[in-house]
Amino acid sequence: SLIPYFTKRSLNDFNPVLIKKFLGHLQSKKNQFNKPLSAKRIHNILIPLRVIVRDAFIEYDWTGFVEIFERLKLPKVKKHRVSPFNYKEWETLMEFMPKWYKPYFEFFVQTGLRPSEQVALKWSAIDDEYIHIELSRVRNQEKDDLKTAGSNRSISLTATLLQTLKTQKELTKHFGSPYVFPNTQGRPILQDKLRELWIRTMQKSKL
Repeated sequence: SLIPYFTKRSLNDFNPVLIKKFLGHLQSKKNQFNKPLSAKRIHNILIPLRVIVRDAFIEYDWTGFVEIFERLKLPKVKKHRVSPFNYKEWETLMEFMPKWYKPYFEFFVQTGLRPSEQVALKWSAIDDEYIHIELSRVRNQEKDDLKTAGSNRSISLTATLLQTLKTQKELTKHFGSPYVFPNTQGRPILQDKLRELWIRTMQKSKL
């Protein structure tokens, strides 16, 4: 999205007109489902762009950064009402979940871990009392910096969590993987694949 407007640009070129044109460009784009980019997606593209431009203006002692974005009329992000599964619906969904990934989602719903944290979880981070959240995997790269400062935390092991982990260890022991939740080839799970799996399972369950 950035290439048509910002390749080989100088700081002189960064003005409100250019940014408005870029916003128009984003609003005309389609996502992978052939639908217009959401307001949230557009905001997420412009946030790092603001930072890049601000840092460039500071580094090269230019002024006028604020004015470039100040009058930009961004699309409003709609807040969607969340309707979570009840317990019966969750049980129905799990009936259609492939056996290999059932422990993953049982663990997920009990702990509330972010997918990036859960796919990075290692057996070495689990002791007799706690699950220690210390790593994440983003775009298949392991990182030791989590999403927020408070994300580095420990979760108490409950009886149900212990049972889920026991099932998972038995299921994956032949791989000898350091990761608690490897894929069916013994490698770390890719989050995009999890999303595809979730959508397929939802479709099969007709929830």
